[in-house]
Amino acid sequence: MDTTKLPIPTIVVDDDRLMRCLLTDLLNAAGFEVRTAGSCKQALTLFDEFPAELIICDWELPDAAGIDLVRHVRYVQNIRRPFILMVSAHRTNLAVEQALRAGANDYLAKPIRKDELIARTQEIKNFQLLEQELAGPDLHGHITVSHGYYSLYAS
Repeated sequence: MDTTKLPIPTIVVDDDRLMRCLLTDLLNAAGFEVRTAGSCKQALTLFDEFPAELIICDWELPDAAGIDLVRHVRYVQNIRRPFILMVSAHRTNLAVEQALRAGANDYLAKPIRKDELIARTQEIKNFQLLEQELAGPDLHGHITVSHGYYSLYAS
């Protein structure tokens, strides 16, 4: 079965309704199954109910910083390990570093360009395939991600 053809369950978290609609339309057209949330609280509830493999999260949210949501998903609700793409108007190297240290897999500055969003979200498929290889019956190891390159170490 070719799992790359299955829609990838995705949560888009942004307080801007227009941005949620735009991202939903772009991602649905690219083969993602999208649910949306306008706050951290809504996102956490949705994350408990929906098996998201990709989370696209804005930094500025009404009830908490998106980076706090990233930390929560990574270190508190760490049963699942979705690919997390942080999006923000913050364009500094410090912001990117903070997002990655909090547990985001990638960072995209606003305004978002369609081609860049699609290219970055397609990386989730590569990530999933590597995880499936690693989850094979006789393999043990880990995946290393560095600047868009994936390495599979197995023993």
